[in-house]
Amino acid sequence: MDPTGMSEQQTDLQAPAAGANDKRPLPPLLAPITPAQLTQTLQALSRKGKLPGYEQPGPHAFRLKAFGNPFDHWLYVAATEQGASTRLDFHLRLARKTPGIFLIVSILTVQPGMWLTDSMLTTYFPAYGNHVNTWWWYIPLVVLPMPWILWRMWRKSTRAAHEHAHELRERLAATLKPAPNGVSNSVPDTVVP
Repeated sequence: MDPTGMSEQQTDLQAPAAGANDKRPLPPLLAPITPAQLTQTLQALSRKGKLPGYEQPGPHAFRLKAFGNPFDHWLYVAATEQGASTRLDFHLRLARKTPGIFLIVSILTVQPGMWLTDSMLTTYFPAYGNHVNTWWWYIPLVVLPMPWILWRMWRKSTRAAHEHAHELRERLAATLKPAPNGVSNSVPDTVVP
């Protein structure tokens, strides 16, 4: 298995239009510069605010923030030297902190919300507290739709993060111009060992 997570099928020269498929692969790029020059170029772009969340944990790897509202993702990029060029392989992963926080807040706010709603209804409608228990209607109304709401948010967030990852890749492709001999900036259909 390829350690970058990229397969041979993911190196198409023509990617589908944005929004056509939120799961379309991120094809690798072949930059006509060395990894040292790549690092300098990326740091300059980051200082200009063109690469959100740019971090470089190692000499041949970096990551960028791919925004997906509300769950952001990290776009990991592995740079491998190929002669005088550098191959960039892309991999998108969920930033795990946000979903955990969202889940904890959602769980912890159900009970106080029920108490607050019950308190408000008994304050404004004194007869309400004598005949109806709030949890009878509050739990089904708030908790039952949660899986569908969360699923919709997840799909929307993943789609937005994929679209932003493709935008970041295109920004990198435009910045790391093709080699002067006319070679395309995308990696050919064959995987280089």
